[in-house]
Amino acid sequence: FVIRFALRIAFWGCLIVAILPGTHKGELASGEISLSSIGRAAQTGVADLLNFCDRNSDACKTGQTMISQAAVTAQSSLLSAYHGIKTQNDDIDRETMTGSVAPKK
Repeated sequence: FVIRFALRIAFWGCLIVAILPGTHKGELASGEISLSSIGRAAQTGVADLLNFCDRNSDACKTGQTMISQAAVTAQSSLLSAYHGIKTQNDDIDRETMTGSVAPKK
């Protein structure tokens, strides 16, 4: 998830930088870059990323195992925090809670 997010941020950041007009008046070292060449480069990059698991199955298996373990750890931590907060809230005396108005008797 994090890698996918970082790749999206990098892609959109590069696209924005490429589209924005520059303030530098010098010439580019490699010539002008067109939007079509940026689009082709983006398509090639995405196709390369989509075929990564076909080329490197061991790396994909390791990554999937690592992500699964991180998800289990995150779920366990969140459940523990939830139960801690719930237990803490159950101990509160609702009638003497500060900021509340006492009911009329």
